Amino acid sequence: MGPRSARVLYRLHKGLGLALGAFALTFAATGGLLLLRQELPRLPACPPRSLAEIAAAAEGSVQGILLPAEPGLPTTVYVLSGGQFSQVLVNPCTAARIGVKDGSGLIRQIHVRLMLPNPWGRAAAGLLGSFLLLSAVTGALVYGRFMRGNRGQAFRRGVRRQLTLSDLHKMVGIATLLFQVLLIATGATLALVPWLGLPRTSPPQTALAAPAPPVDLDRAWRTARQVPGFVPLSILIPDPTRGLVHVYGNTTQLLSTRLRSWVAVDRVTYKLTKRFDESDLKGLSRIVHLAYPLHYGDFGLRWAYLVFTVATLVLPLSGWAIAALKRRANGRDLPG
Repeated sequence: MGPRSARVLYRLHKGLGLALGAFALTFAATGGLLLLRQELPRLPACPPRSLAEIAAAAEGSVQGILLPAEPGLPTTVYVLSGGQFSQVLVNPCTAARIGVKDGSGLIRQIHVRLMLPNPWGRAAAGLLGSFLLLSAVTGALVYGRFMRGNRGQAFRRGVRRQLTLSDLHKMVGIATLLFQVLLIATGATLALVPWLGLPRTSPPQTALAAPAPPVDLDRAWRTARQVPGFVPLSILIPDPTRGLVHVYGNTTQLLSTRLRSWVAVDRVTYKLTKRFDESDLKGLSRIVHLAYPLHYGDFGLRWAYLVFTVATLVLPLSGWAIAALKRRANGRDLPG
């Protein structure tokens, strides 16, 4: 890479970093909080109670039940009351009501769509993610020339604060580069899903001639558990005029997308009527489905994701500090 190309890449990296630093900080901080929230509350491990007991503990018109992703977490029961949905947390071992989860999902809405209305909020997040990916790649390309200019010394000692911060910025950027590319690329992909024109994989539904009795949740669940390669995690309760109970879950493969596979169970006979397995997807649909577990760390590496996420917070902060110190050194203090 020649000096001119390096200068262009450096200016592009610097411009994108300073302009989008606030968004990078927002995505990293909210993503870290979402990961941390999944890891902190833990309940003692014990055999779970029946779905009927868990639904009864929610005390309302139950619309669905979501089992915890890992042992030690509460079960979520979706309840409809007065036209409003709420998420009731229930201890799966004792069937005791714990409380009501904040249904607004403020942190998640900031992370997913920057609190903007959909679909434009997701589009904005995806577009910003694409520019952040460009910033990460240009930074990596410039780093090689930096190392040659400093004789392979990544962290210079005995230099002024600006250079120390600059070396720290580069070291953290390179150390977390693969993680940045993975998270930013998958996040941007997921944000732009509504515009990719992928075929829908929603389960079917049938109408009944007369209202049916309440669903036997545990019987429907047993049917779903008998499906080879399917791990049920959530059940949706249809209204009395609908004939199919939908059970969502994972497959037993390594990079299984949480709640993207499903089975449909007849509410009268409790026999399996239809199944969708995410492994049947091909092409772009399969790639997009793989983006979910890779982005959320659904395959058991959440603590590693959390460590790398915290590390990436250094990048926008150090970038701003370097720019401020450079302006101060040139006699041009930052405004304000």
